[in-house]
Amino acid sequence: MRLNNIGIAQRDNVYGLYLPQQIVICYVSMPPDRQYMTDMKALDIITKALALRWDVYKGNNRKMQ
Repeated sequence: MRLNNIGIAQRDNVYGLYLPQQIVICYVSMPPDRQYMTDMKALDIITKALALRWDVYKGNNRKMQ
């Protein structure tokens, strides 16, 4: 799966975030409560910040809002 041009690999409640070049940026551990939609909302914010920092963001506006 991909959010804000950052790839996401999920294993249980741990998400690996990686660049388009398959370089792992970080791992994010969420609570094991099976609230996957809430996790996706948080990951959307996290991936947008990381994409801007790593200069891979493909959105209309390059500034954080």
